[in-house]
Amino acid sequence: MLYLLIFMLIVLVLLLLFLLVYGGSTIAGVIRARGVPYVPLARGKLAFLNENVKFNPADSLVDLGCGNGRVLRFLEKYQGLTKLEGYEVNWWAFFLGRLLNRIYKAKNRIYFKNFHQVDLGKYDVVYCYLLESGLKRLREKFDRELRPGARIVSFDFPIRGWHEPVQTYEGNKNKIFIYQI
Repeated sequence: MLYLLIFMLIVLVLLLLFLLVYGGSTIAGVIRARGVPYVPLARGKLAFLNENVKFNPADSLVDLGCGNGRVLRFLEKYQGLTKLEGYEVNWWAFFLGRLLNRIYKAKNRIYFKNFHQVDLGKYDVVYCYLLESGLKRLREKFDRELRPGARIVSFDFPIRGWHEPVQTYEGNKNKIFIYQI
């Protein structure tokens, strides 16, 4: 009887996690971490990223606001990157990302930390799927911390009022902006 109760509790918690993270835009949009909605990158968008942007396996890449680490696991598996880190402040997404990394035996690292408090100077590539308002706040940080040659890959949103992108990819409802320091 006790085992059944524990099992039901575990199933309920997992169901709640699933609904909160993948329950659709209405639920996922409500879960906010410091004003930013958690919206996982859809499979079609991942495929678009993989088709258009090729990374060097030796690149060290950081995902700002990595959510559950989906992009990190994808790049690890399909592009062979080994130096992958992500930062997330939404604890539901962070917890799910750490759990999924264990399940899939992924090597990337996800940290429960505000990326504004992280020195980006050690990364070759900064990946972000952030709103324009968030990107605007990052312009000075990018200029101050990133070394020459570092790239910023921004999915769907440009960094307005900053450098011109060196490459832009447009597809069916998808845009990728690549900037270089």
